[in-house]
Amino acid sequence: MIIFKNDAAVVQWDIATDSIVCHWKNQLNSQPIQEVVQAIIELQEANGISFYISDRSELDFLWSGYNEWYAFDLLQFDLKKEFHTTLVLDPNNQLNQKLLRSCDEIASLPSMNHIQTFRQRKNLDMFLEQQHLNKI
Repeated sequence: MIIFKNDAAVVQWDIATDSIVCHWKNQLNSQPIQEVVQAIIELQEANGISFYISDRSELDFLWSGYNEWYAFDLLQFDLKKEFHTTLVLDPNNQLNQKLLRSCDEIASLPSMNHIQTFRQRKNLDMFLEQQHLNKI
């Protein structure tokens, strides 16, 4: 179910996987990103959802996600405390991880040390299915 949509992303609540999925678009300006993050925070605070998924599979450029993580930090929302797990779907994961590590500012953000990344949708889906089975 679509919860929020703007030029930067579409935010969906996937009830079946107990997750918020943020599908990032190619228009990644700071203000729209902050609006997206605010919508994610409001949805999480109202519903206590287990997973946050940052889906970068539609991006046609490398993106470290710094603006995304920084927006959470600016709004004093600790992903590590608020979500069971934060997941990133990024086909360019290997290159983006190098980009991410090269930025000292990103590494200093408190939410950065519990993120799991996936290069393929099927691997992410298998992880979520396993998490669901572990709850049963």
